[in-house]
Amino acid sequence: VLISLFIVTSICGQVPQKIFYSNVSIFPSDSLSSVYYSYMIGYKNLVFETGKGLYNAEFNVSLEITDFKSSSITRYYDSKIIEVKTYDETIDARKRLQGVLNFSLPDGKYLFSTIISDKNSGKELKPRPDTVIVKSESICQPIVSSNSIECDALKYPEFVNLGGNIPFTEKTIDLIIPVTSLDCDSIKVSINNDGTVLYQSVIRDKFISALGFKLCNESIIVKTFDDSVKTLNFIVKNINEKLPEGNIKISVEAGSEKQVFNKNVEWLNKPVSLSDAEAAIKSLEFIEEGDAIKKMLDNDEVKYPEVLREYWNKYNPTPSTAFNPLMNEYYQRIDYSAKNFKPIGKLDGIKTDRAKIYIKYGKPVNIERHSNGIGKVVETWYYEKPTRKFIFVDKDGIGNYILQNG
Repeated sequence: VLISLFIVTSICGQVPQKIFYSNVSIFPSDSLSSVYYSYMIGYKNLVFETGKGLYNAEFNVSLEITDFKSSSITRYYDSKIIEVKTYDETIDARKRLQGVLNFSLPDGKYLFSTIISDKNSGKELKPRPDTVIVKSESICQPIVSSNSIECDALKYPEFVNLGGNIPFTEKTIDLIIPVTSLDCDSIKVSINNDGTVLYQSVIRDKFISALGFKLCNESIIVKTFDDSVKTLNFIVKNINEKLPEGNIKISVEAGSEKQVFNKNVEWLNKPVSLSDAEAAIKSLEFIEEGDAIKKMLDNDEVKYPEVLREYWNKYNPTPSTAFNPLMNEYYQRIDYSAKNFKPIGKLDGIKTDRAKIYIKYGKPVNIERHSNGIGKVVETWYYEKPTRKFIFVDKDGIGNYILQNG
């Protein structure tokens, strides 16, 4: 039985979600550069089959590298098999499968073409090919890393495999910037967006080691190696704290050398209900007075995103960070309600009684379902802290549960 789609769209089937991320990292070596090709795909973007009490998915990754100069082609392959116990795991947006390929290349210009083949559906995904310049640089591409994870009883930084971009998240994100000069005392790092300086600092925290990647326990770690060329690696801590979503330029100066890297701060699994600022403002109706919402909507439409941010900034539990976890939670609830409480014949479930309770109070601690004396389905939701109970009845049999109390 096939239970998922290879290409996933939003809860309303309108906003396509990126389903495959890849990144090319280049490290210096004695003669050839050491190249790491890493990729990531979400469980929810694969096709799972059921059998023997498990849900199974399988896919292959084919990487074709074309040398622009000689037109020679080299191919590398990777394959993955996934087994999970529950259906919920197959659609969990937080679960992702990663892989990494390592090979050596001489300096030159290459075309990296990827084909992802889903074994259960027989479908293929062909992302747009990337042009990659392999060249020895004094300042290497920054490595985006997160909290340390354990691998073989040791702790390593986790590589954030988001196509080289920086995640917009409440988690602490660091940059590791390798430079080839081992006697560099410090580097200057600045980040700007459309001429606005978002970050600027002199970085002295560093260590010397040859770096590379390794797959460990379904994560990719940043690992040190003894048999490769060592670099001086500067650590820029908590780089994402003040970075908003959008395009940024990271400028790195090491002595007389300077490199500028174009990056994007990306909100992975961003609530679909935030894709339209006007609709997101109107969705505040569950927690805000109508006059306040009208006042926000009286602004010019181009200002709606800013107005929405200003509203939620007042309730940010982590005001020192750009990412607002409370705002994220609220609109995740909007998304969930739209998808899961939709009555038959309706586009979404936002206006239902169950949605109103779920958006305000979140997921119940327990849900009981039974039929009453006249054959109507009854759902009872239980909450703790504070203790609350809500009873809903599907009076018309179309999935539109009406609140009976509260």
